[in-house]
Amino acid sequence: MERTPSALIITLLTDFGSTDYFVGSVKGVILSINPHVTIVDLTHEVASFSVAEAAFLLHSTYPYFPKGSIHVAVVDPGVGSDRRPLLVHAGGFYFLAPDNGILSYVFRDIPNYQCVELTETKFHLPARGNSFHARDVFAPVAAWLSRGTPIGQFGRGSHHPTTIPLPAPRHTDNALEGEVIYIDRFGNLITNITKNDVDHCGPRDQLTITIGDARCRGISRCYADGSQDAPSTIVNSSGHLEIFFYEGNAAHHLHAKIGIYVTVTGR
Repeated sequence: MERTPSALIITLLTDFGSTDYFVGSVKGVILSINPHVTIVDLTHEVASFSVAEAAFLLHSTYPYFPKGSIHVAVVDPGVGSDRRPLLVHAGGFYFLAPDNGILSYVFRDIPNYQCVELTETKFHLPARGNSFHARDVFAPVAAWLSRGTPIGQFGRGSHHPTTIPLPAPRHTDNALEGEVIYIDRFGNLITNITKNDVDHCGPRDQLTITIGDARCRGISRCYADGSQDAPSTIVNSSGHLEIFFYEGNAAHHLHAKIGIYVTVTGR
């Protein structure tokens, strides 16, 4: 099967960090099989074992890559157990990940997909262990896939992949209630309230956003329009309502954590 040049892109998203040998050995396996591939690090700083955070970060990045790109996402607390290693073809992209919910946004946004369990061990490393499937399973499969191996050769069809709950905003009588689903390195609080949700609440300059004991009036056009002394809000470039302090850390100022409720009300 002939593959487009964009299939020579393999991305990596993990919770491995940068101080150990994990990321380097994964890349070594890939390049040993296909030295012509381009490897892109999405991030290796996912909070340890946080499948939900990894799912959101993957959702926020993969659409910006060329169709045919191969995305390897491994945050895998169940490595070595009965959880299935999966290869998914959806929306023109390929995803390699453990079956633990890390692909939940993909399955939500692209309901028509092909899913294969990686049962064909000839595409795995010969000395496969039970603690490092990113290197021993997902990396070699990604590399062979980038060389044009058809998806069906990697294993058998798989159905009903695992998903995790993706909290949706709730409409009450006079308000929209969402929650913080991600905190970035600047301490900005990203919510599950989207641009469309905000637009249905009324004119942006007349909205009140409440988080804990703090209130924000209106939604800023850009970060520079915000305040250094009080929380402000913006609809960020990924289309999510975000709470921030200009040149500050909203998570620290508000003692906020993932899951804290955020309410939007109109006039």
